[in-house]
Amino acid sequence: MEGIVGWDWTNDPHALGTWCTLRPGQLMKALPDLRTTEGRLFFAGADSASLWRGP
Repeated sequence: MEGIVGWDWTNDPHALGTWCTLRPGQLMKALPDLRTTEGRLFFAGADSASLWRGP
């Protein structure tokens, strides 16, 4: 038996969103700006990490 199941994560009140899905090359354009600090303020996350994405 084969089947498929989907879920609307963006409207799930417990998930509060979904993972980021970008177009090819989209992040590479913004990455230098995402890695730039503004004084003591900086953006940190798996999408801007220099080695690999977190779990």
